[in-house]
Amino acid sequence: MKLLLPVIFIFNIFTGLSQTNCDSLKYVDSLKLELIYSYKDKITKQDTVVKSLENKIVALDAIIATQDLIIQQDTIMFQNYDRQIELLNRNIQLYLDHIQKTKPKWYDSKMMWFVGGVATIYASSLVVKNIK
Repeated sequence: MKLLLPVIFIFNIFTGLSQTNCDSLKYVDSLKLELIYSYKDKITKQDTVVKSLENKIVALDAIIATQDLIIQQDTIMFQNYDRQIELLNRNIQLYLDHIQKTKPKWYDSKMMWFVGGVATIYASSLVVKNIK
């Protein structure tokens, strides 16, 4: 207890001195206010710049997302085009095979049948003339 009283006394002295309102504290407060007012405009300008940059970032992110979607759609379209090219090439090959298989042989020539018919008629007319 004897030791506690001097400690409390010394503590009261120091806290009492630190709480006194003097001219130096008023000067420091005025400097603080001047600094706050001088930098207030700069801070608000920087805040508006930061907000506009944030808005631009959001807009650019939206553009990037749209471009990614377009890239995916283009990839799907190119895959479909490749598939379509494969199918058309297969169709062409099937037509070529069909033409090769259904192409008339030499004995299916119309000219040959015409000449054969004329020759048959001529030969039959000769045979009929010689029979009389």
